Amino acid sequence: MTIFDYDNLPTITISYILRDADNPTIGVWVTNQETKEKAFFDAVTAPTVFINDGYFTVDVTSLLTGINANTSLLVSAVDSNSDPIYRDIVVFEQRLDVEADYEQNDETGEYIFA
Repeated sequence: MTIFDYDNLPTITISYILRDADNPTIGVWVTNQETKEKAFFDAVTAPTVFINDGYFTVDVTSLLTGINANTSLLVSAVDSNSDPIYRDIVVFEQRLDVEADYEQNDETGEYIFA
C-alpha cells in the first residue's frame, strides 16, 4: 500500500519493482475503489505515465472529479498483453488521521486499517 499526500494531486508516485526487465510496462490502469471509475494511462504512445528506476508517476487528471482525501485507488501496471505485472493500493495520508479508520482485532490486540 502506498500512502500518498492528497495535496500532490493530480500526480501520484508509486514505488515500483519490476521483476522481469524483458516484460516492460505499457501503461497503468487506475481504479477509484469507491466510484469504480477506471481509466487507462499510457506509458508509450501518449505518455501520462512516466516510468523511472524504482518508481513511476501517473497524472490522474481524468479521474480527479471522483477523488477526495478518503478515496482508495487500485493501480495496476500492465504489459503488452494487458496482464498486470504490478499492483498497489493508494490511500491518502489525510485519511489516516481519523481514529475511526482503524478497528481492533481482538485476537491479536493489533490495529488494522479498515
